[in-house]
Amino acid sequence: MSAHFRAQLKLAYTEAEELLSDDRQFPILPIPARNNQPDSVFLLTIRSCIQSLNDHVSDVQSVLTVLNDNSDRWMNLRTNMTGAERIQDSPLYDNFVIEYPFPSTISNLRKYLRTLRDQSRALEANLPAKAPNTQNAASPSLVHLPKTTLPTFSGDCTTYDFLEHI
Repeated sequence: MSAHFRAQLKLAYTEAEELLSDDRQFPILPIPARNNQPDSVFLLTIRSCIQSLNDHVSDVQSVLTVLNDNSDRWMNLRTNMTGAERIQDSPLYDNFVIEYPFPSTISNLRKYLRTLRDQSRALEANLPAKAPNTQNAASPSLVHLPKTTLPTFSGDCTTYDFLEHI
C-alpha cells in the first residue's frame, strides 16, 4: 500500500541530498573588490546573484514540499490502517527510514532554507534604495473647467424640457 509513497520519498530524498551537498553560497563582494567596476556592473552582479539565489530557493522549497507532503500522506495512511496492515507496513517503514533518513533531511533542508534567506537579505541590503520617480509625479498646475449650471425641475414633467439640457 505504501509503495507509491516510498518511491516518491526515495526520489525526493536523493534530490534533497544533492541540493544539500551542493551547499551554494552567495557572498557579497567586499568593497575593495568592487572599486574596479562601476556601480551599474556591481548592481547587475548583485541582481544576478539574487535571481540565482531565488531560483535555488525555489528548487529547495519544491523538494521540501514533496518530502513533507509524501511523509504526511504516508503517516496518514499508516494511521488509517487496520492492525494487520500496520503490522505488515511497520517493518517496511522502519527499514525505509534507516535506508533513507528523510525526517532528518527535512530538518536539514529547513535549516538550509533559513541560511539561503539570510544570504538573500544580505544581498538585497546592498541594493540602493530606489529614488522616487519624478517623471510620473502629478503636475502642480490646476485644471480649469468651465462653469456650468444644473437644470432645475419644478415638478411638472409636462413643462420640463429635458432635451434642452442634453
